[in-house]
Amino acid sequence: MEEPLELCQELSELNPMVGRWTIKGSFKDNPNKHVEGWETYTVKKKGSVLFCDFETITLSSGDKDVYKNAMNIAYDKGEAKIVGGDEWIFSLRKGILIIENRNMRFKGKINKSKYIISGKWEVQDKIGNWNYWYDVVLTKIL
Repeated sequence: MEEPLELCQELSELNPMVGRWTIKGSFKDNPNKHVEGWETYTVKKKGSVLFCDFETITLSSGDKDVYKNAMNIAYDKGEAKIVGGDEWIFSLRKGILIIENRNMRFKGKINKSKYIISGKWEVQDKIGNWNYWYDVVLTKIL
């Protein structure tokens, strides 16, 4: 039996994420540094899990930093939140995707066609303020 293409009700706000996305990022403070990569979101376990795997490559002055990871995203009944990899909180409200943990967050606006997400990553300083890290555009390709 094939997996469903839709997520269960508790995860349904993340349905626009299902598919493969390219990542392109840039740093305002360093025009010679940029990020590229991909993310894939796949519905699993009869719609109760959204599986995410991704790779980002940060390029700067000839240096290359590759980061790969994967996580299951599911609804945590005790927390009443959508949680990924035991540390990330996911939400999509009024076209704004937010992915955050205690140290960093992404906030991105999904365009009306739902094929482009434009936003920025931020990091949290020692006193709790969110500070710009880099801009990013995700483009859905599948």
